[in-house]
Amino acid sequence: MKEVLFNNGANPEYLRSGKSATMKATAWTDFDKDVKAANQKMKWEVFENVDGILEKTSKATITSSGRLNVKEIKKNATIVVRATSVEKAPEDVIDGVNDDGYAFAEYTLRIKPAKRTTFLLKMDGELISENTVSMNGGTEAYIEGYLYDSDAAEGTEETLVDPDSTTFDSSKESVATINEYGDIKTLKTGTTTITVKTRDAGGTLYTTKFTLKVTNLVEEVQITAPKSTDLRGGQSLTLKATAWTDYYDNLKATNQKVTWRLVGEDGEFTTSTDAASISSSGRVTAKTVTENTPVTVVATSVENPGAVDSVELMIRPKLACTMTAYFANLEGKDETGTVYVPMNLINADDLRNYLTVNAYISIPGDVEDDDLSEITDAVTWSTSSKSIVKVDSETGALQALKAGKVTLTAKYVKEISGKKTTFSTKITLVLVNAVTEIDIVQRVNNQKLYAGKTLALRAITNPNATNKRVKWSLEDDTYATINPDSGVITAKRTVTTPQTLIVHAKAVDGYGAEEGKALPITIYPLATKILPSVDGTPVDMDVKKVDLNLGQEYTLGATTEPDGAATDMKWTSSRTTVAYIKFDKDTGSYVLEAKKKGTAVIKAAALDGSGKTVSFTVEVS
Repeated sequence: MKEVLFNNGANPEYLRSGKSATMKATAWTDFDKDVKAANQKMKWEVFENVDGILEKTSKATITSSGRLNVKEIKKNATIVVRATSVEKAPEDVIDGVNDDGYAFAEYTLRIKPAKRTTFLLKMDGELISENTVSMNGGTEAYIEGYLYDSDAAEGTEETLVDPDSTTFDSSKESVATINEYGDIKTLKTGTTTITVKTRDAGGTLYTTKFTLKVTNLVEEVQITAPKSTDLRGGQSLTLKATAWTDYYDNLKATNQKVTWRLVGEDGEFTTSTDAASISSSGRVTAKTVTENTPVTVVATSVENPGAVDSVELMIRPKLACTMTAYFANLEGKDETGTVYVPMNLINADDLRNYLTVNAYISIPGDVEDDDLSEITDAVTWSTSSKSIVKVDSETGALQALKAGKVTLTAKYVKEISGKKTTFSTKITLVLVNAVTEIDIVQRVNNQKLYAGKTLALRAITNPNATNKRVKWSLEDDTYATINPDSGVITAKRTVTTPQTLIVHAKAVDGYGAEEGKALPITIYPLATKILPSVDGTPVDMDVKKVDLNLGQEYTLGATTEPDGAATDMKWTSSRTTVAYIKFDKDTGSYVLEAKKKGTAVIKAAALDGSGKTVSFTVEVS
């Protein structure tokens, strides 16, 4: 089995919503000799072209037997059906096979609404695609009707209806009114049905309707300031938040639900940190801490995630005897609680000296404080995992064995008022491997970045790094922006000449690693015109016809305008039995093979997402 081809004339040119068709494709051992493959089983998939990339579509489904079903749509669309053989092609076959070595073919067809003419509505210029539309109370919008002819030429499908032949009606005018021109005014919360009727030039009546839900939408959230922002270990505080449509007009939103979260040490949202936890109702509970620890509480609207407010609380130690252990970081600064230790940046011998007992015991009442730095010998140490870190029980000297999380406990016994009292403290060490090297690569090899499009990057760090995340930046953001977390570059649509970006990546683990070599990325302007050629000879686009000799091969090419626009094209033939197009990996060019006498239409489509195409006819004789 060498190739898969869709059966000529056996597949539909278009399908309407609610209709279905069985797609036909054949696996060939030798098409020219009419030898079919023994195994005709196919894997069927359906896609739509999104900015030059085939993505799974929700507009249609296809069964394992190739039965294509079109779902309800309001406007015409183009889908691509792919048939892939379940049997691998021979290793010497390189054309028409996927990366896994299976032969496949693709078939493009139009899908249309169920009826040729449908009545569509737009609100403030945007298509109403759902059955229910929400608006704020006390706001206005305008409705326009369009007759959509699914069989009209592309770009001419929509016709604005005659206002004189159109009526608008609201089923509950106490909620919202609509006048004869389609102007809506919302009056109070509730629901109403908006019905629009129109007649075309021939007198045919069209009716459509939608449900208008009038509510007070969330625009902002405010947390009520608590009487005190201080909490001590074990104490709780319930916060309150109000969702507003308009705070200054004292207009509360209908949906008052908010999500309560804390900001963790890594900057991510969480419901629990080392210092506090928070419930779904906004109740904050302070944990036991050894020093004052700030905690940021965030309230986010469930309806509108962009409506956010925050408040900072201070979690303070309990009013009791405390004992604290410290770990000196790379800068020599003492840290407590949970401390991240970059194993690969610290010499194993030096690690022994990092754990210190610069702790203290605060005794309430009239008992004098003791400085533990003077009684180091009285402190004993233990570890929660000897496989991660060993600790000398008397000196606290460490031996790190592997990456992981371990808790070290220090105990001290003191006689107070004639009674022995044991004080203890814990410090958690998270042994990690820091990022020491970063290489920047494209997620999709050799992908080009076009004006108005995106390109994803990824960072390759040293394999043993614990946290491989990086922050992305551009040396100059005049022509593009980059998502600092995902590494996705978005080129500005206004780029009209090739521009080179310099991308940087820096590790977020806090140890300062940056990329070894900045990656240059070129932005290509979108093509505005395609000029095709055959064997290097430009096609006369006034004639749009090229004569070919039977049995010969011709190299297809194209130039584009403006200068610098990418020339990557998708070439197709309307009749592959007459003019067959294949890709020559050695030359990187598309080659047309004149297989038999006849005519075929050759089409070149720019892959830059501009939508530009050009076609011409070839005649093989």
